[in-house]
Amino acid sequence: MTSKEDSFNVADWKARPWEVVNNPIAQIGGIKGTAFDQAKLQEIGKAISTIPKDFNIHTQLKKIF
Repeated sequence: MTSKEDSFNVADWKARPWEVVNNPIAQIGGIKGTAFDQAKLQEIGKAISTIPKDFNIHTQLKKIF
């Protein structure tokens, strides 16, 4: 099959409004329920995104955190 024979949907190639791109919850239809405790998820998120005090991080990376 060549590209001339292959059909495509023009709408797939059009830009989407930023409101849709920046709001993934709107794309999936709201926040779904989970059996996992939200407080525990927040604790894990904070733990994996916190730099340990005794860690010597690169100065450029330190600016991000």
